[in-house]
Amino acid sequence: MSVESPSGAPGGRSTGPSTPRPPRLRERAAREVPGWAACVVAALGAVGCLVLTALSEGCLPGFAEWPDSYPSPALQAARVAAVVCAVLACFAVAGLTRGADGVATVLSRRRGYRGTVRGTGLVWVSPLLGRHRVDVRLRHWRTDEIHAVDLHGIALRAETLVVWRIRDTARAMFAVVDYEKYLAAVVEAAVVKVMAAMPGEACEGDGPSLRDNEELAARLTAVVASECRPVGLEVFYVRPSRVGYAPDMAAAMRQQQLLALDARLRQTVVDNLLNTVEDTVEGLSRREMASLDARQRSKLMCDLTVAFYAARGAAPLSARELPGAPGDRQGA
Repeated sequence: MSVESPSGAPGGRSTGPSTPRPPRLRERAAREVPGWAACVVAALGAVGCLVLTALSEGCLPGFAEWPDSYPSPALQAARVAAVVCAVLACFAVAGLTRGADGVATVLSRRRGYRGTVRGTGLVWVSPLLGRHRVDVRLRHWRTDEIHAVDLHGIALRAETLVVWRIRDTARAMFAVVDYEKYLAAVVEAAVVKVMAAMPGEACEGDGPSLRDNEELAARLTAVVASECRPVGLEVFYVRPSRVGYAPDMAAAMRQQQLLALDARLRQTVVDNLLNTVEDTVEGLSRREMASLDARQRSKLMCDLTVAFYAARGAAPLSARELPGAPGDRQGA
């Protein structure tokens, strides 16, 4: 499978999909702390930093003589403690993140997976970890025109509607280089593969054709879902929104369809006329209005068929088009 994305692929990173990692890579909950606890720590650290700094510099009312009353090591310790409190406050604030519905935060460090945050509201995670926000909502994506051929090698153009979502954020982010380009490549390959196994037009005994939209959608969905499951993508369905012939084949196939339709209509007319003629002759025989031998009966059926067919405004039939005509019987 080519790793290049077809035109119209959903946005993503610049490189294509790669081989999925082993199944041991699975999504797991990240280590997190409630956001309110981090806010309390940040507030305490900020207050401690301000108080210790003010004391060491003698800026608080009533404590102006405090720096001169203590030895230098104590002042240095107070200043170090103030710095520690400031760092602690910054560390607590830097780790705050807000979760939202339909969005997950994937944590990583040194290109390794460190867990996923799917909760909502304010939470705290280590600021030393990289964060990647991933949309896990249901997505609808309509592909651009895909070039394919049917079972008989006739060139086709197809567009599909794909409904999918990210089920496992760990695999989606780390099993492939770009999960959106991977999905685009899989859909294109599935369309080419499935359409090449089905005829474009329904023929007797050939099974489902590309005109069977439900069957085509079921096959496409099965192929794409099985290919995307190892990389953490859940595909609900892949439905063809348009399937047509290539421009260079459209006119010829249109003419062929018109000829086939005309042939079916003519056959239907002939069948109806033959049934009418047969009923007429049978009625005459039952009422004993005519006593006919086999040759006369065949001649009467032929004449009635030609008369009825001509009365409908169609071209007269030749004797060879009529089953049971004298010419056919002689050749039998």
